[in-house]
Amino acid sequence: MRWEPWITWLNANSAAVVAVAAVVGTAVAAVYAFFTLLLWRATTRQADSMERMYEASHRPWLRLRMSELEESSPQGDIVLEGMVENRGNVVADVVRWTATASVEKRKEVWVENVDSPAASGMGFTFEDQPLVTETVSDPVGKSLPPDGSLGLRFIIKAGPDTCDPIKIKAVLLYAGVSDRIYRTTVDANRSGVSLIQALHMT
Repeated sequence: MRWEPWITWLNANSAAVVAVAAVVGTAVAAVYAFFTLLLWRATTRQADSMERMYEASHRPWLRLRMSELEESSPQGDIVLEGMVENRGNVVADVVRWTATASVEKRKEVWVENVDSPAASGMGFTFEDQPLVTETVSDPVGKSLPPDGSLGLRFIIKAGPDTCDPIKIKAVLLYAGVSDRIYRTTVDANRSGVSLIQALHMT
C-alpha cells in the first residue's frame, strides 16, 4: 500500500514527530493568545470610548461668570457677583465652593553682584500676598437642574490694596448622576476696575 512507507517513517521517527507537533501546537496557542489579547484591547477601548461619550452627554456642565458690583469702593472691599449656569442635561449638585484672592506687591530686596560688588544695590521683586475673602451666598448643597442658574456673591477684603493688581480664583466642585466629581475653575485678574476672566471646566 502507498501509505506503508509513511507509516514506517512515522513509527521510526515518532519522537521527532511528537516534538514537532508540540512546537507547532505551542506556536498556534501563542498566535491565538496574541490575537485574543488584541481583540480584548480593542473591545476595552471601544467600551471606554462609549462610556466617555455617554458620560459627556449625560453629565452636568457648570459655567461660572463673575462681575464686579458698584458697591465696590476704590479704597475698600471688592464685591463680586457670580452667576452659575448648568449647561448640561442632568442635575448638578454643588459639593464645594472656594474663592481666593491675592495682591501682587512689590518688595524691595538687596541684590548682590558677585562679579562686581560695587554694582550691588537695592532692587525689587514681586510676591503674592493673600487677601481675606468672604462668601455672602454659599452655593454648597444647592442643586441646579438643566438650564438652571444660581447667583452667588463674595467679598474681597482688599482695603488700601484695592487699586493694585489682584488675582482671583474661584472653584466649583459638583456631582451629577455618577460618583464622579466635576470641577469648574475661573481665574480672574483685576486691574483697576477691569476684570479679565478665564474659564476652565473639567
